Amino acid sequence: MLENYNAGQVEITRISRCYYDDNIARISKYVVRLLINPSNNHLEGLLYGVDITRSQEQYETQVSIVRTLSSNYRDVYLLNLREKTLSIIKEEEGNEDGLKKKEDGSYSYKKFLAKYIEERVHPDDRDMLHEVLRLRNVRKRIRKKEEYKGNYRVKNGDEIHYYQFRVIRNEDSGIIVLGFLNVDDVVEAEIRQQKLLKEALDTAERASEAKTNFLRRMSHDIRTPINGICGMLEVADYYHNDINKLAECREKIRDASHLLLELINEVLDMGKLESGEIMLEEVPFNLHDIAQSVLEVIEKMAEERKIEITQDNIGVAHWNLIGSPVYVKRIMMNFISNAVKYNKEHGKIMLRCREISTEGDTAVFEFTCRDTGIGMSREFQEHLFEPFTQERVGGYSKYGSTGLGMSITMALVKRMGGDITFESEKDKGTTFVITIPFKIDAEKREAEQKAKKSVCSIAGMNILLVEDNELNMEIVEFITQNAGAVVTKAWNGREALEIFEKSAEGCFDAILMDVMMPEMDGYEATERIRRLNRKDARTIPIIAMTANAFTEDKIRSKEAGMNEHIAKPLNTELVLRAVAKLVQPQMVD
Repeated sequence: MLENYNAGQVEITRISRCYYDDNIARISKYVVRLLINPSNNHLEGLLYGVDITRSQEQYETQVSIVRTLSSNYRDVYLLNLREKTLSIIKEEEGNEDGLKKKEDGSYSYKKFLAKYIEERVHPDDRDMLHEVLRLRNVRKRIRKKEEYKGNYRVKNGDEIHYYQFRVIRNEDSGIIVLGFLNVDDVVEAEIRQQKLLKEALDTAERASEAKTNFLRRMSHDIRTPINGICGMLEVADYYHNDINKLAECREKIRDASHLLLELINEVLDMGKLESGEIMLEEVPFNLHDIAQSVLEVIEKMAEERKIEITQDNIGVAHWNLIGSPVYVKRIMMNFISNAVKYNKEHGKIMLRCREISTEGDTAVFEFTCRDTGIGMSREFQEHLFEPFTQERVGGYSKYGSTGLGMSITMALVKRMGGDITFESEKDKGTTFVITIPFKIDAEKREAEQKAKKSVCSIAGMNILLVEDNELNMEIVEFITQNAGAVVTKAWNGREALEIFEKSAEGCFDAILMDVMMPEMDGYEATERIRRLNRKDARTIPIIAMTANAFTEDKIRSKEAGMNEHIAKPLNTELVLRAVAKLVQPQMVD
């Protein structure tokens, strides 16, 4: 102490953590005041202590806040609310030039803020930032909560950056921590997210609107063929003795039925594709045969409108491929029929098939379809492959389109690993280019045998017909009995099982089995028949008849033990051929 006093240090301060009777730690400041007692000339010390727990905690909090902000924020300042001054803790780019510094090194907050806003802040954000950081507003806001923050823009030449200010209160010390941070990455990410959300919302709204419009059109388009069928039935009743008139009515009813079935199939297919239920086959097929079968149908449509079709094949080395021939045919049919449908009278269509590459067991094919039709507007081109969209209201009535064909086609092509590109100009035409990879059928097996035009004979065969719908039962009974077969009827799977089980072995030559039935469906009935302890249970041909013509339905039929799968509405020749092929395969080529 004497040394301190002689050195001119008359006050010694120590800060320590102490525990009192309540066992609560407190921070105390102890001060020893050195002085000479004039009565005895002795050096004496006056000791007193002050509890500084609260102020020390405030200081430590402030230091912690400043350290945190300094590590993350670009600029950090201390704002003294009582003195209305600003002290610089950290600043990457000086802003104090031209400002008068006070004795303690601080600056006038008002002048500092005005200079910062004028020189750095975007003109559109200056009034806002000046208002929220005005001293009285800072006091008002910081009184209600520990901190507040906001965003503003900084203009640097032609560049615009996003910044965030943050104001933090330090208890009741009257000192405010003020930080500024560049948040370009955060704001740009938010802007991107908002843009994505808006695009998703727009897409959802367009899809919803398109579905609403589609359902409105479909309600009309479905009624049209139904009304036609009902009307023709009334006409047929009236002319029941006129053979020619009856034939005409049947033809019109058949056309209307096919149109209605096409509408329903497209809706079902779209639902299957959207839910991922469509399964692609991997079977051998001949691409040339499929293309020719499509052209045979399309050329008749084109002739009616005097449209010229030209075609050529370039560099095709592999016609025998492995894939999904049903869907390949559908893709071709959709594009080429659209080229006819949306073409002008005396228009032209150019078709080209090109094998563009071969690697290992895979060949990539490019199909081009160019027409001189009505084309598409730029606006509609952006939504061409969206479900339920059409450029024209009432397009089905005029062009025969549901607005689902292109969506289905694109989904199928994508599932096959391919892609579709196109170019179109309003009133001049459209060119589609479809690229699809296929596995090469190295053994050159044919996928499908050409159907014989002659009707196969099933005369004398004994057939068990299982069907729960009276109309369908009547149709199939007519087809088979008219071909000379003997028919035994069962109205559900359970009844069919009982009839077969009670029959003599070898009594039936084949079973025509509906799939969806009450009591017991066709799958379960087939499985139970196959498990019966008799020879013919394992060998009798069982043919599925169902409205579900998807690949997965065929697989389910095979798994149940069925030999063949025929889609409804039933085609007479296909039914007879299926039965004949299974019962007498030597009679069918």
